[in-house]
Amino acid sequence: MLNYYLASVIFRGLSAHPSLRAAYRAVGNKRTARPITLGYTRWVWEQAAKAHCLAPGKRILELGTGWTHANSLYIGLLGSAAIDTFDVVDNRSLASLQHQVPLVLDLIESSADHSASEKREARRRTTEILQASTMESVYETLNMRYQVDSEGEPRFPDSSFDFIFSMDVLEHVRREQFQGSAKRWKSLLKPGGVFASQVGLDDHLSHLDHSKHAKHYLQHSKRMGRYLVECDLKYINRLSASEILAMLRRAGFAIEFAERELCDMAEVVVHPDYAHQPADDLAAARLAFVAQA
Repeated sequence: MLNYYLASVIFRGLSAHPSLRAAYRAVGNKRTARPITLGYTRWVWEQAAKAHCLAPGKRILELGTGWTHANSLYIGLLGSAAIDTFDVVDNRSLASLQHQVPLVLDLIESSADHSASEKREARRRTTEILQASTMESVYETLNMRYQVDSEGEPRFPDSSFDFIFSMDVLEHVRREQFQGSAKRWKSLLKPGGVFASQVGLDDHLSHLDHSKHAKHYLQHSKRMGRYLVECDLKYINRLSASEILAMLRRAGFAIEFAERELCDMAEVVVHPDYAHQPADDLAAARLAFVAQA
């Protein structure tokens, strides 16, 4: 476990030059056993099912797919929809993905929502993935494609998708770019399409120093946050749940569902820069929402 401020110095240093950022990611890519929150993976499938977006002919986009496409795997093992996955950096790891697939299969096998034939198909696809020697072979099995754009701009025609989702991604979108990005996400959806997302609103450096509160950044001024801990490798935009939902509405989305996961704020001294926020925004460590285009 790293000290919060030491971790800040390290990540700011690693962010200082493209070669250092690339080296950090190269080392990170050698890690095979990555944590996966199966409840979130299942949540994505549930939202896509509710939106009737799992049938042949439907198109799904995952924003910020990371190392393993973990949150697409449940859909890919079961569904017939085409899946496009998008990221700003190519961090993919075949070994990590192959490590995750059996965990997702176990979740499918334990669910009463899937038929025997669906589970057989998920097992067949899992076997193919575990035998795959390239990511391209995995994509063929899962009816999936992959795209990278360093500017964060998904290069697809307007109205391409029935369902877009992201998991622990929107907090990393640059604050000054968020409104424009929201408009772009809206344009990528077909009329009536659905955007489902969960957003980590906590201080991500607290993941490395468990002695710090999940909303530790609220104790610093915004200026201090920019100069002390903000960096490319651990960037969070510090947008509140209300700010995110407001920008989605301004982009033309109708919010169908929004839920905050709250933490205990009894011991947190909130800096005046954040004191204007409603109590449920200050305490929100996570936001889940479903929005319609």
